[in-house]
Amino acid sequence: MDRSINSPLANLLEHYTWRQFKKGQTILFQGEVPRYTYVVKSGVVRTYNISANGDEQIISLSAPYEVLPEAWFLRDASTAYYFYGAYTDCQVYLVPREELINKVTNRPELAQYLLRQAMRLHVGAEVHVNALEQPKSRDKLVHLLHYLLLRFGEDVGGGQERINLRLTHQTLADMLGTTRETIALELSRLRKEKTINYKQQLYTIDKRKLLSLRNDEDLISGL
Repeated sequence: MDRSINSPLANLLEHYTWRQFKKGQTILFQGEVPRYTYVVKSGVVRTYNISANGDEQIISLSAPYEVLPEAWFLRDASTAYYFYGAYTDCQVYLVPREELINKVTNRPELAQYLLRQAMRLHVGAEVHVNALEQPKSRDKLVHLLHYLLLRFGEDVGGGQERINLRLTHQTLADMLGTTRETIALELSRLRKEKTINYKQQLYTIDKRKLLSLRNDEDLISGL
């Protein structure tokens, strides 16, 4: 479901300047002092770190009307904690931090919207962290796919949900700190079990089967 459709930020920001970023282009460098609050207008922005070995580690993916960098916007950091880059071609609003803070302060419905958004991100982050903690690659991938359903899933009927984001094997590997070959093997197994199907980097998932692999009956009964 596209939660951005009814975002109260949509009309609020329409008069602000925005920039276009091509896929792969850096938006903010780690340690940089942002000049603006960045609000995703369209496309997807990735938050990532670079390991001592030079490997990219994806922290999260941000959808339209999500605010970046979060800690800097909340005045909990003086610089950007991570790197921010265009995962897809995207457009990003450039909003002075104090102006956005004032708007949030003076509009309770906007504050409530951002609080709900923050809670969704928090839940998603917990699932992602849980994925990283799993000892087996298969379990890591199952938990990651659940995280991606929470963030980008759309119900397509028949108990199936589609992740509305093109994901390469390398992207999934970067999100889990594993290899592309391992991801390809585990995806192939899940496909044979009819838990997932994918074409042109788009994934459709049988949610009940996916959650059964997590061995979490509470999640399944709550569907």
